[in-house]
Amino acid sequence: GLKGGEARMGMLMLLPALVAFSAVILYPFLKALGLSFFEYTITTPEPVFVGLANYRAVFSNPNILGSFVTTLIYVGCATFGT
Repeated sequence: GLKGGEARMGMLMLLPALVAFSAVILYPFLKALGLSFFEYTITTPEPVFVGLANYRAVFSNPNILGSFVTTLIYVGCATFGT
């Protein structure tokens, strides 16, 4: 196994990558997730908590399946077509 100093050095070397990941990926994801539980309008200065209503609205929309399929096709073509 690794000795204490080697393990500590390994963790220190991982730290910049973890900070970058948190700043670029983790924070925006968690912020967007939190914002998705609120309704924002131009006329109201404060956001209104709506819970899962936004998700219910999206998934009760009959066009959502077509949108997901179109997105998957686009991602597939962009990924494998290059």
